[in-house]
Amino acid sequence: MIGLVQCVAPFCLALIAGKVVGRYDRRLILRSCYAVEAAVSVRLLVLALMAAPPLVAIYILLLINSLARAFEGPALQTLLPIMVPRPILSRAVAAYTSAHKASQLMGPALGGILYGFGGSVVYSGCVALVCAAAIASLLLPIPPVPADRPQLTWHSALAGFAFIRRSPILLGCLSLDLVSNFFGSVVALLPIFAADILHVGAWGHGMLRSAPAVGSLM
Repeated sequence: MIGLVQCVAPFCLALIAGKVVGRYDRRLILRSCYAVEAAVSVRLLVLALMAAPPLVAIYILLLINSLARAFEGPALQTLLPIMVPRPILSRAVAAYTSAHKASQLMGPALGGILYGFGGSVVYSGCVALVCAAAIASLLLPIPPVPADRPQLTWHSALAGFAFIRRSPILLGCLSLDLVSNFFGSVVALLPIFAADILHVGAWGHGMLRSAPAVGSLM
């Protein structure tokens, strides 16, 4: 159910988020997303400290967080090309990709270790990291203003699909990535394996969550 709640917003807002990011200030969108995510993390921290937190509140907070992340991803990915001078763009993309992959490996590994210390430690770390990202976003320089802003029309929203359909190589790569992400979402079942099958508790769940990242790193 948690996985379902978190995938609803990106699925429903994929087209809208891309058009909003293309039309408005991406730095402002990014800062707004970080503010929402920080507020959600604080609220989850409060719930983690309660003896019997309401389950519905957790689902609602996760839905709000996924709404913010639906806009954060496109804003973050499209900031680099418009802010970096063209002569060093290839090096900047390489550095960004390396940092992104390193965070994908280190994040679950470190997060898995934190699981054993309880929810309060996990959410405190989330609050600190999101606040650090928000502060970093305030240091971003002002990007150039585009000469014309695209109009929000149904045709422009579907233009990306038309481009992918005309590019067989891109279609194949995205299809392969879609399949790997679809079957990789099996990690959402790890809490069930940790609690009901292996009976290893929070520490064991953390180690299970860290295992894919450690394997990828190796």
